[in-house]
Amino acid sequence: MLVMLFLRNSAVRVLRAKFFALRKNESCGILIGRNLFCDSFEKNFLNFHKLLQQHAWKPLTWPFAVLSLINKYIRKLIKNFHHIKFWVGNAKQAAEAYCIHFGFQPFAYRGLETGSRDVVSHAIIFVFESPLKYGNKEMDHHLTLHGDGVKDIALQVDDIEKTVQTAESNGANILEHIHEINDQHGQIRIASIKTYGDVIHTLIENVSFKGSFMPGFCSPLFTNPLLSVL
Repeated sequence: MLVMLFLRNSAVRVLRAKFFALRKNESCGILIGRNLFCDSFEKNFLNFHKLLQQHAWKPLTWPFAVLSLINKYIRKLIKNFHHIKFWVGNAKQAAEAYCIHFGFQPFAYRGLETGSRDVVSHAIIFVFESPLKYGNKEMDHHLTLHGDGVKDIALQVDDIEKTVQTAESNGANILEHIHEINDQHGQIRIASIKTYGDVIHTLIENVSFKGSFMPGFCSPLFTNPLLSVL
């Protein structure tokens, strides 16, 4: 979000210092359709709104009051982040690199051993996914165009139908309509919406799933013994 303000010179330094202090508490941005909702603490908007009233022209303060109301509304739809999915050339290698260099621990796995014959996934809440066989046109095109990178920012919701309806009414492009995925551990409902570029949001509603991550995944088949001492 870009906000241009014309301020009195005496107020610029004060606002700059205090605004960047507020930004340290900002947690994420959620994109739905054409609208960007900032999932920050409510007080951040209100505090910055007060700063603008003290140091800037009052007509410039109303957008932050509007964002504050939007923030309250979107929290009723989005419960939490679920995972971030990377499409990469080698999922095992990418997951190992994050574990070794950044302190992650293997969390879940999906591949030939779990019945997935198209892709292999190594989950450390960051999910690294790569094609298992030649001819996966969608993944091959994405990797050729972008290289290794984020494909999906998955969000957990309580009411997927209401969330999809709200996103669609705000101009979102629904890529995958609501459908169910299940295994022996239970069931979830998911849908996918398009955002900017080739990134998507997958919306996930837990219906009865009791497993560790998602249907189709199992515990890691192998854990590098060196991770405990690195």
